[in-house]
Amino acid sequence: MNDGKVSGASVQDNTLQCDEQRSAHNHVWIQKPLLSVSKIVHGQWSNGVFLISAAAFLFSCSSLCVKLLTKSSSITVFQIMLYPSLICWLLTSMLLALFDDLRSGLQFVLLNRSMMLTVLRAAFGALAMTLFYISIQRMALKDAVTLFFTSPVIAAILEKALLAGGTPSDSSTWGCLATVVGVWMISQPDDLIQYRTQSFSIFLATSAAVANACAFVTVRALSLTAVTQPEVAPSALVLTWWLHLVVSCTAMVPTISNAYLHTSTSPAALLGSYETCLLLCISVAQFCGQLLLNRGFQLISATRGSSINVLQVLFAFFWDSLFLHSSIRLWNMIGASSVVLGVMLVSFSSSGQDSNQNDS
Repeated sequence: MNDGKVSGASVQDNTLQCDEQRSAHNHVWIQKPLLSVSKIVHGQWSNGVFLISAAAFLFSCSSLCVKLLTKSSSITVFQIMLYPSLICWLLTSMLLALFDDLRSGLQFVLLNRSMMLTVLRAAFGALAMTLFYISIQRMALKDAVTLFFTSPVIAAILEKALLAGGTPSDSSTWGCLATVVGVWMISQPDDLIQYRTQSFSIFLATSAAVANACAFVTVRALSLTAVTQPEVAPSALVLTWWLHLVVSCTAMVPTISNAYLHTSTSPAALLGSYETCLLLCISVAQFCGQLLLNRGFQLISATRGSSINVLQVLFAFFWDSLFLHSSIRLWNMIGASSVVLGVMLVSFSSSGQDSNQNDS
């Protein structure tokens, strides 16, 4: 009897040991992939090229969603601006509350001398977004995105004229010339009937690029102020917070006015499941894209970042052909290539001048 009890206990102990070994093996089998994924994510978070490339992809997806909304829905451009900006503003407020002092966003504008530049940067950003979305509504996605990406060249010219001074380098001159040639090629209409409509759309997209360039120069002016007065310099999160706030307020006025004037087409009635899904995609793409872009520019130079961000032009051509079934003309391809070349020439020229200033 005792031998039977001992053998039964030993069998039970062996069973428990096997269960423990099996659970430990399963734990290791689950833990290894999680550790691998964590290493990959941590490694890519420190890879500036990957982050800005991913941001360019997300922003191009946002532009595609805007085009789809304006093409097949009665929702207005201001509604497309309003709802994602409100969501991004709330998310940014949560980040400020978690990682920064939320009151700093309010106190910054109310108390220090950089108030005008901060509000001006947000106003330029809101104007650029409005004009860019309207141009997307009126013209092909690839053309609107390409024209909008003349903003780095315009920003370089404005920064040279207003902040840096001096004469432009040869590469900057050639870059500006290549950009102008690219814009001229894109502006060529298919026929004379489309000339007047296309000319106004080109004016809107180019004006959006100018407004976006002014926003860049304003941020640059703020960074120069931070060199001498770091205590009054806003963080990137505070600038983003104010941008989404101004965009939301700007888009809210015409949206509410339209709701009162056309009660049968209220904003709530226009938002079906299709529109809601696209608006959520725009919100996620804008918020994550801005986060990745800010992180990327912390890791690599502005020159490389600006050059990589031009990938949005290539993505726009791909989306236009795949989802919108738009024909790609030879003039469009040559013009887009010329704009990309001009942006890269001006970016590398600006990088060389910045390095020389830092060395001196």
